[in-house]
Amino acid sequence: MKSILSISILVLISLLTSCGSEVNEVRDMSDIIPTADGDYSSDTSGVKPITDSLVFLQEQFEGLGISFDSITKVSTRVIADRFGHTDEIKYSLIGDGQALNIYRWNYKDSARVTNAMFNWIDCFGERCKSIMVGESKNLQSNAFHLYANDECMIFLESDHAIKTRSVEKYLESVDPKKEWNYVLEQSRSGKVRWYQFEDKKKTPIKLEK
Repeated sequence: MKSILSISILVLISLLTSCGSEVNEVRDMSDIIPTADGDYSSDTSGVKPITDSLVFLQEQFEGLGISFDSITKVSTRVIADRFGHTDEIKYSLIGDGQALNIYRWNYKDSARVTNAMFNWIDCFGERCKSIMVGESKNLQSNAFHLYANDECMIFLESDHAIKTRSVEKYLESVDPKKEWNYVLEQSRSGKVRWYQFEDKKKTPIKLEK
């Protein structure tokens, strides 16, 4: 069992590096990430917290600004799972009275990333809300960040505030060469803000009229 947990940890760290980047309503854990439609269920039953090497993982995610007591693998599926990703990780970091959820998908090419992201934002969350690039509107009550580049897509969610600068520093520390084609940021019960990174410079994306 210990070796299996160690392998899971190595896979997690490997995906963090390969993606070149990083990533919260705490109610019932099954409600933390809403399902996209009737074919996808939020089933986290029987999932055990990962306690082996917890200190090591705490150090790895220290830059995110949450000192978590446990890390749980989440089996929830969303629309992004439909579009031919090669690898994925889905974890909930629990501590400081909150749960910070990190979902990550790696894809073969940028076309798959773009396809997955645009299909997701066309039907986002339990209410299947749609948003256009650059549009400012509320998609859900939880705070969330969504990052997409040519290789992967990362989703972070919490019922607490997400420390944007801490997340950005963490992503940069994993691989400073990676840039983000699309970044969606929404504070709790706030509205989505759109950005992109070019030459390490974060610039807003405006709604085209």
